[in-house]
Amino acid sequence: MSQYIFGQPYTYKDWYIFPDTTLDNLKLDDCPSSVTGKCENVKTVEECIQICHDNQPCFAGYFIETPDRKNICVPIRKISGGPSIGPYYRLRNQNIYPELKNVKSSVFTSQIYKFPPDRANNIFYTDNFVLTNISTNKSIGFSKDEGQNSIGDILTDNPIYIQFFFYFFARTYTSRYLIVKNGDEIIINVPNTAYTLKDYNKLISWNMNISTVENSQNIFQVFSADINKKLGDFLDYQDILYLKRNGNFVIYDHNLEILRPTTDNLSENTDAYFKPTPKVQIYYCEQNECKTAILEETDMYQEKATYKGSRVSRNPSCWGTCGKRSKSRKRWWIWVLSVIAIIILVVFLFSKR
Repeated sequence: MSQYIFGQPYTYKDWYIFPDTTLDNLKLDDCPSSVTGKCENVKTVEECIQICHDNQPCFAGYFIETPDRKNICVPIRKISGGPSIGPYYRLRNQNIYPELKNVKSSVFTSQIYKFPPDRANNIFYTDNFVLTNISTNKSIGFSKDEGQNSIGDILTDNPIYIQFFFYFFARTYTSRYLIVKNGDEIIINVPNTAYTLKDYNKLISWNMNISTVENSQNIFQVFSADINKKLGDFLDYQDILYLKRNGNFVIYDHNLEILRPTTDNLSENTDAYFKPTPKVQIYYCEQNECKTAILEETDMYQEKATYKGSRVSRNPSCWGTCGKRSKSRKRWWIWVLSVIAIIILVVFLFSKR
């Protein structure tokens, strides 16, 4: 848990700077990931930020100050389809790496990305959730009789947890820090297995193989039924979802009792709608402590969620905000009481004249 404990950021121009921090799995963003193609040697984190500002696309980076002044500056290049909410979910205390023991490490990011992020109710890649068909009230699962070797019979009364992979990042570590967007191409996977949904000649069923080849049979598109959501908008757990396969809607066929693609219009196929139910651990502040709950039990509103009146997050330390509000309230009351005391004293002194 200590790896998630770090101080609040300070600001420099339009940037946040997080002192004494680093990024989880730092090797993913080593020197070749720099927007300049190499690590830079500069004196200060502010100079590193300036390199990021002057060389686009750059959205964040890190700076390591060493005792021998062989400093390391990595302004990270933003790749297509990459993080669109900043690097916050990868922030860690620098103590997770023994190599950083005698140096000063800082992570910086553009203030375009709000901190702390308030997106607990968004659907993240690799989230565990249950996907339930609206018209049948049955969920995606395995056949009760045939288990994981079943062909067809995907909707059952015995739901299993599933997750979305972004097909382009299906085998990469960073995919779990991305939010699913309206219209994304996805792979539907059973967590901790190689099972994915696949189109077997107009029959959707399980396949024991993860493929990330474009146009492969296990790539679908996911959309929100909310007509106000545009392509590229973030999806959340209040969305009703539908899937497409090669431009065709995926529906439940009541006659054949299978999931299959159809060329019919969506308005004529309410069997295409699915409700996601999150099975995700979240965190909230209670009595100045960061406690845990399940997202399914929270009060959800679009991308946000609250629990027992407190805002929830995906960060095990609640982004260090527990107790912060109560302390500010105490300072506010001290200030108010001080003003009242001064007023009483002044009135008392004038009354003695």
